[in-house]
Amino acid sequence: MGLFNNQFPYSNFHELNLDWVISELKALDEKVNSIKDTISGEIKAYVDERFAELLNGRIAEVERDVRQLERDFAATTAELDARHEQFVNYVNAQIQLIRTDVADARAAFDAMIMGANAYTDVKIEQAEERILRNLGEELAQVRILNFFTGDYVTVQEMFDTLAQLHVSDGLTYNEIAQRAKTYTQIEGYRRSYTDITLYSNTIIV
Repeated sequence: MGLFNNQFPYSNFHELNLDWVISELKALDEKVNSIKDTISGEIKAYVDERFAELLNGRIAEVERDVRQLERDFAATTAELDARHEQFVNYVNAQIQLIRTDVADARAAFDAMIMGANAYTDVKIEQAEERILRNLGEELAQVRILNFFTGDYVTVQEMFDTLAQLHVSDGLTYNEIAQRAKTYTQIEGYRRSYTDITLYSNTIIV
């Protein structure tokens, strides 16, 4: 054994074992480094685990949000499509109603025009009948001179007189002119205008 072969520190500084102290400090330093490495590794593993959990959780949350957004978008799109189809159907129905109303109004207008035309035709026919009736009544009151008799007679009586005349021995105006008789000569025959009209071919020679 050496003079200073103590395994533990000694209170006598003249016999202080520095080799032991240095080896203990070195061992302590190694333990500290080991503890630091262990703690660093555990901290790193914990942080990585927590980060992975957070990251995976966040990614999963984002994926859930994306899927929810997709579902919401699909639902909103379907709702908008349904509303659009409903609006289109409503507009088409209103257009059809307007067309129906226009067609009904046109038919009613045509019927009204036809009714008005028929009413007008009836009124015109009635007016014509009334005018003819009034005209006939007025003509029945008219008196005209009958040059054959010198009397004033009704139009109908004059028509009757003219209808009774059947000139078989008369002359036309041109034929009388060709016979070159003056008015005085014809007056000298002492015959009535009726006789001259009916028998002028025999009288005027």
